Amino acid sequence: MRKLSFRLTYLFILLFISFASYHAQIITTFAGNGIQGFGGDGGLCTSATLSGPRNAAFDATGNIYIGDYLNRRIRKVNSSGIISTIAGTGVIGYSGDGGLAINAQLYSPSDIAVDASGNIYFTDTWNYVIRKIDPSGIITTIAGDGVKGNTGNGGPAIDARLWNPEGMIIDKNNNIFFTEGNGHRVRKIDASGIITLIAGTSQGYSGDGGQASAAKLNYPMGITVDVFGNLYIAEEGNHIIRKIDTLGVISTLAGNGGQGSSGDGANALNATLNSPIDVSIDSSFNLYVADYGNDKIRRIDGGGIISTYAGTGVQGYSGDGGPAFNAQLTNVHGVDVDGMGNLYIADWSNERVRKIDCAYPLVSVPGISGNNFICPESATYIYSVSPIVGASSYSWILPNGWTGSSTTNSISATTNGTSGLISLSVKNACGLPSAQSTLMVGLNPSPSVSATLSNSVICLGDSVVLTAHGANTYTWSTGVVSDHAEVSPLVDTSYSVTGTDLNGCINNYVQAVQVLLLPDVQISAPAFSLCSGTSSFLSASGAISYTWLPGNAVGSSVNISPVADQTYTLIGIDNNSGCSNIDQVNISVISSPVVSVTPFFYICSGSATLNAVGATTYTWMPGGLTGNSLTPSPTITTNYTVVGSDGICSNIAVSTVSLGVAPPLIISSDAQFACANSCLTFTNTINSFNSIIFDWSDNTVSVADSFMHCFSVAGSYTVSAMATYSSGCLVQNANQLVVTIFPNPIAGIRPDYDNSYEVNVPLAFTNTSTGGQFYKWMFDDGSPSIESFIADKISHNYLKDGINCVKLIAVDTITRCKDSSSVCVEIINSIIPNVFTPNGDGVNDVWQFNLGKESTLLNISIYNRWGNLINDVNMNNNTHIRWDGRTTSGVALSEGTYFYILEYKNVSEETFKKRGFLNLFR
Repeated sequence: MRKLSFRLTYLFILLFISFASYHAQIITTFAGNGIQGFGGDGGLCTSATLSGPRNAAFDATGNIYIGDYLNRRIRKVNSSGIISTIAGTGVIGYSGDGGLAINAQLYSPSDIAVDASGNIYFTDTWNYVIRKIDPSGIITTIAGDGVKGNTGNGGPAIDARLWNPEGMIIDKNNNIFFTEGNGHRVRKIDASGIITLIAGTSQGYSGDGGQASAAKLNYPMGITVDVFGNLYIAEEGNHIIRKIDTLGVISTLAGNGGQGSSGDGANALNATLNSPIDVSIDSSFNLYVADYGNDKIRRIDGGGIISTYAGTGVQGYSGDGGPAFNAQLTNVHGVDVDGMGNLYIADWSNERVRKIDCAYPLVSVPGISGNNFICPESATYIYSVSPIVGASSYSWILPNGWTGSSTTNSISATTNGTSGLISLSVKNACGLPSAQSTLMVGLNPSPSVSATLSNSVICLGDSVVLTAHGANTYTWSTGVVSDHAEVSPLVDTSYSVTGTDLNGCINNYVQAVQVLLLPDVQISAPAFSLCSGTSSFLSASGAISYTWLPGNAVGSSVNISPVADQTYTLIGIDNNSGCSNIDQVNISVISSPVVSVTPFFYICSGSATLNAVGATTYTWMPGGLTGNSLTPSPTITTNYTVVGSDGICSNIAVSTVSLGVAPPLIISSDAQFACANSCLTFTNTINSFNSIIFDWSDNTVSVADSFMHCFSVAGSYTVSAMATYSSGCLVQNANQLVVTIFPNPIAGIRPDYDNSYEVNVPLAFTNTSTGGQFYKWMFDDGSPSIESFIADKISHNYLKDGINCVKLIAVDTITRCKDSSSVCVEIINSIIPNVFTPNGDGVNDVWQFNLGKESTLLNISIYNRWGNLINDVNMNNNTHIRWDGRTTSGVALSEGTYFYILEYKNVSEETFKKRGFLNLFR
């Protein structure tokens, strides 16, 4: 019995030693003295008092931040272990945004994250917001409006409503992921501040294998992210760990949904957890779970195997200085891994933050894979080992003279043509080195590469074929991959070929090709453009023998007479080398201008004008004068020749001028002066024959001896004429007439609209004329006209009604030019009786009168002496007025004086009013 006991004890010791060697993680207290409260700022963190620590976070300079949940503060521990408060006054509230975080009020700082710029983010759970502290200590809210809810997806996070934000993490792209425990959701805030839903529709458990946004969650709390962007969530209510991959697909990573503490050493999917509340991941993809209800830290390695990493499962505080799995924890709330692999535990009810130093097992290094033999020339090779679980860094050592560096499981090494030893050592997550793995690399021989060519000397423009030997594959300096290459060099050129044998070793060979220059064959010509009908010649140089195309003529020159544009080709041969070359010229044929001149011309005396067209410059013969026209005065019939040129080619034309007898031509007009809008008659006064055609200078053509022309604008006009006789003589009148056209005055009348248009009532008219000095007024009612030298108003009494007109004539007394203007007015017979006796005796029983046939009565209103309206009659466009002395309702009025207003319009549709008093007697 004692022997069996000894054997069991020995076996347990072996197992413990083996287990302890793999899990040599030592636990210590990092911060907190175990007493609930607030104190210790400025001193060592181990002496400080905390109240409900929830989580830890780390920045790039070694500072650690603790969410002191029940103290409503965020505490900071620097690299020397000194603790201080960076946010929160300790008073529950929500205030301080825009000021120093130390003066702000917080409610429940749950989780903390720090970005690469040193900004600190935390979930202020019961304020329903996420807040930020920048490196200068200023606090702001970046998500949530402070009201509990689930709104705002797709818009600015600051406008959204959150439901108890709990865990949070920041990925490498500065996206913030956070959980909403009571909201049963996971949401994201991107770098531009837009909030979106990542996972969760409502409370429950569903959705594995589909999009996380359609899944149900149950109190998601802690969250972390790996370097690839996969999310891991501690789902407290379902007792599981969920994963969301980079495509948004959700799955269960650990926990079978049962509540318990089982499954260590096997697949995490078959294990039981008890209210997991937080998760964190290290650089080796080990996932750590704060198993709150079991008072443990569980670990899930990269292969999915779960084990207990810290905690005995019995609540308490013990184990500092010893293995973490022998320590007692109480209500662990947070678990976080720093960059060195150290694990920090928020030991909530022990009022402490505990730390487990990194102590990963050493790793073994497998054999190095890669080329055992290399080629003598420099080349690049890849050497690698299989990825090593638990490795934090790889250190490669290459042979002397080789180059390349890497911290991964493979290296790209560039050789220098020598053999040597490659070695690799690996460190675990805590930086401890492993044993080395080595590979001895030897050398293969280089292939013996050579090349031949089909012709060592070629003329410029010819080609030659190069053929390589001695290797397996070949690459030419021209880029051709083949054992042969065809080239056409322009100058003497050396071509290299790289040959590669079956071992991948290479060698080079260089082959030169000599290029003979072609003769410098050239064509010269006096001109390369010829006028039509002319000839020229072409000359050759640069070679020894020549052939011309078209025609196959031989020799150093050739005569040409092209009738259209032609290309000439010269083939020149250097008889010494046998190389030939060509040259070409284009000879263009330019059409000569078609020159014409005024044909047969007949004059009676004096000179004639000849006009040439069709060219740009002209020379006349006889005389040698230039210009496109010539005005000769021959005494006998003469031929005149013009040479026209367009600057390149020329042509000629001939015109004959014959002499005849010229009759005289004299014109006259019926007046030398006239007013605007007058017409004058112009007449040929001598030799008036029907055969004469008059071409008047104002572009009016007449075939008679005279014609009439009207002038609408004042000014001075010159009038001339030219006659062409049937004999061919051209005669221009010897005299030119100048006529002067004076401007007319402008007559104008404006009636005085301030006066009434009534019979025998003075009506005023205003003279608005300009340009006159004498005026005559004429009236159509038979009144005598009025003449005056003064432009002023006049007054006239019309003695009859109806339409009456007045005409004004304005006269310029100097030029006797005049103008007239008329205006018409309507005169009404407006004698309105002011007494009537509506007593029924048949005499003057109604008040009546007629405005006249040209006026239309619109309305009549009758008022009593107190100003009261007693009758208002719409006359319906009637001109005859009748009123019987009654009110509108038919009541007879008593005797007295009444006031009337008449409204009427005249023939011009202008409206007028007349007012007066009326006496009524009975």
